[in-house]
Amino acid sequence: MDTTPSTIVVRTLMTARNASDAFELRCRIRERLIPYLRERLPESLPRITVDRPD
Repeated sequence: MDTTPSTIVVRTLMTARNASDAFELRCRIRERLIPYLRERLPESLPRITVDRPD
């Protein structure tokens, strides 16, 4: 996992029977991974601090 103050890059390794299944698996993992991290490991996600003018 690579992070910057505003982004997160996660690489996963998975296998599937064929290209169609691999595409569907990638989509499912991508859609579910960030919500999973938000719920269980929120401190692992980058945060952006916004300064408000006084």
